[in-house]
Amino acid sequence: MEKNELELEQEINNSPLYSISGDNMEEVQKKEKYKLAENLIKYSKFYWNYIKNGLEIHESIEYCIKKYDPQEGKFTHFFKNRVRWAIFNHGKPEIKQDKIKKSTRVQVEADIEQSESNNVDNLIEKKQYLDVIERAFIKKQDRIKPYISALFTIRLFDFLLSFDFSDKHYKWIDYALLEKYKNVKKKPKQKEIAAQFGRLEEDASRTVQRFVKSIKKSQL
Repeated sequence: MEKNELELEQEINNSPLYSISGDNMEEVQKKEKYKLAENLIKYSKFYWNYIKNGLEIHESIEYCIKKYDPQEGKFTHFFKNRVRWAIFNHGKPEIKQDKIKKSTRVQVEADIEQSESNNVDNLIEKKQYLDVIERAFIKKQDRIKPYISALFTIRLFDFLLSFDFSDKHYKWIDYALLEKYKNVKKKPKQKEIAAQFGRLEEDASRTVQRFVKSIKKSQL
């Protein structure tokens, strides 16, 4: 009998693969890897067209089994984020990833520019940037928060689509805007967002620049 989505999700997230330890456990690990991969293939069919996106799904399975850290959250969240990224970047030139800097201050402005160039992979490894932005956002005055939220959601639109936010809600993200345009080819530009708030494009640019500076001051 085929397992349903919830059953597969529970089995994947409770895989014993990452708790196996001791000598002479290679065969057991191999068996659990195969079982996990098989479940991920079945699970992926609830979300994506396997015929169309089979390559991205298989590459994501291999990547996730190798890179997953149980301390980072549920496996299914990690897996879905990775497949979304793989599908989004399918056929695009490979962009060399920068190494994660050990500095206590985050180079947020540079990474924002990378995300707009579709270098999302590096940011997926550093989801804490969402928290850095959140800390800067909550310090802003309430009257300007909706404006900043809309501008920054559009600015990082493609990057944000690569995440599953079911486990955490961020105040700085305009989820309604994400939902409205996620399946639309042409999303609104910065000047159009500004117009919705009765402002000019130049004002939007200044607002974004000021917010980026405040983000850079936030500590990890």
